[in-house]
Amino acid sequence: MAVWTLFFLIASCSSNPATSRQAVTTDPLAGSATTATAVPATTVPPVTVAPTTTRTIQPIAGAGGLGDVAFPDLGNGGYDVASYTITIDARPDDPSIRATTRIDAIVTNDLASFHLDLHGFAVRSVNVDGSPATFTREGDELVVTPISAVLDDAHFSVDLSYDGVPDPLHDPDIGRVGWIDIGPTSYVVGEPHGAHAWFPGNDHPSDKAIFEFRVTVPTGVVAVANGTLSEQRVAGATTMWIWDQSEPMATYLATVAIGDFTIQTGVGPHGLPLRNVFATRLAAAQAWSRLRVTREARLTASS
Repeated sequence: MAVWTLFFLIASCSSNPATSRQAVTTDPLAGSATTATAVPATTVPPVTVAPTTTRTIQPIAGAGGLGDVAFPDLGNGGYDVASYTITIDARPDDPSIRATTRIDAIVTNDLASFHLDLHGFAVRSVNVDGSPATFTREGDELVVTPISAVLDDAHFSVDLSYDGVPDPLHDPDIGRVGWIDIGPTSYVVGEPHGAHAWFPGNDHPSDKAIFEFRVTVPTGVVAVANGTLSEQRVAGATTMWIWDQSEPMATYLATVAIGDFTIQTGVGPHGLPLRNVFATRLAAAQAWSRLRVTREARLTASS
């Protein structure tokens, strides 16, 4: 009887269709077959896994020049500068300057290292995105190697601290270019390649950027630069002059002048603000009258 019951169980299970939810079992105590209802199976929907996309990162060393026909070593490859913040501490009786420059830029290649144009000075520190970076000098090229590569299309910042006596460059047509000190007065001649003789950057006119200049001088001394005067911060014996150049411009147009100056303002054609700076030792009335002739000529030409 037991053999027959076991055979019946096997036959019953094998003959039920796949959709059956019942199974027949034998209760050895009762000696009779019982029917049990199975719990319906839970259907699990298939999981769709989105394919992952990866980009091969192969950092390169940024180029140390753009291959300009006239100045092949000017400019640098792999990034585009968005803004410069140049902070300078200068004294009329001291030919040296103490400075920092912050560069905010966008990467155009994966960079393991990159170049900045800089002539002279002792570089004290270089930070990339707030972390110390190593650097070497190759002539007028400052080669910066950050802790980790900076990747394509990312924003990054470079903070440099440097000091020393500016060493103007020589141009065969213009003469000395860069930061020029003539005793109580200092001024900049930037064109065509003098910018990197006083601040580090991507010194090529194809890479325009906005600028902020923060120039600290003894109180009573005037410091002028590009753009508009946004603030004067007097701190006892010194004053910081802050100038904002909000329209992008080429590096060779960046300028600073320090000395005993008088600033005259006016309005040009179509309400264009005018600012004229001249040495205070000149007769102010005479200087302004000559500048007024220029202003009136501009107004006449524009009418």
